[in-house]
Amino acid sequence: MCEAEQIRLTEERTLAGDFCPTANPRKSAFYSGYFSDKKIELNDTYGTAAEPITDLYENLDLIVHNNKNVWLQWLYNAIVCYEKNLPEGCVQSVASSYGPMDVAEALRGSALFYDFYERPDDLKLLLDRCVDFLAIHYEHCRSLIRHVDGGFFSWQGFWIPDNCCSITDDAAANYSPAFFREFSAPAIQKLVSRLGGLFEIHLEGSAIHILDEVLEIKGLIILQYTNNPKWPRGIEMIDRLKAKLGNIPAKILLTTSEFRSAIAQRLLPGNWIYDIGCDAEHLNEYVRDAEESMELLALAQAYTPPC
Repeated sequence: MCEAEQIRLTEERTLAGDFCPTANPRKSAFYSGYFSDKKIELNDTYGTAAEPITDLYENLDLIVHNNKNVWLQWLYNAIVCYEKNLPEGCVQSVASSYGPMDVAEALRGSALFYDFYERPDDLKLLLDRCVDFLAIHYEHCRSLIRHVDGGFFSWQGFWIPDNCCSITDDAAANYSPAFFREFSAPAIQKLVSRLGGLFEIHLEGSAIHILDEVLEIKGLIILQYTNNPKWPRGIEMIDRLKAKLGNIPAKILLTTSEFRSAIAQRLLPGNWIYDIGCDAEHLNEYVRDAEESMELLALAQAYTPPC
């Protein structure tokens, strides 16, 4: 895996603009395996699987950080390996990013959405366990990577300061603002406070309905939205996001046609990051080769956002 990353990153170095190429061991995106040593599958591409914890709420003591867990050992060893072998000019990003509710969803599956009604107190205890695990896990991952100018690179590939952490809440696309406010927001705030006080958050485009609740969490420095053809388009969200976020920047996924159209109409706010990369798997139209990348980069560099 690391050898393949070296080849890819060496090629990407020729296209680097504001950010240097980054990489991380991608299996770390799945947390369900970190609470069990009973392997079902460990793919070489993307994904891990573990036997689920039965009677989870009766066994919350299993939701702890355990350095002896085989997947945690694999991840921490992989981070050290990447640090030693990445090409010059490339850095490793912190792979850990899931928020407490996303970990809870990984453990509970669709049953999570019944827990809001049927077991709210148990769910809050589970979220506290997830916060404890993530605080230790994220801090350890952060300690193993190279820090640059008082910060490091998030899983999204951009620099954030040392007292910042990355959070996702993909699950929030499936529940109400009221549930986010009662369950997810307090857990995120606890985690952010333990990890330094600042955070950047990733949401799916269909989770734009909880934007007001996200902005109530203290410490937000950047928001990232991923859109999908089934969800609100990135270009359609720009005005709403700009009005709500104020000076907080955003990273937003756009198709190439959306990006060209926004430049032509002078719609793009300044101080934002626009992702139209070839690895944007959610897009059905994206940058396909180096030539197109350089063409769009030239357009972006010549663009002046409206005052």
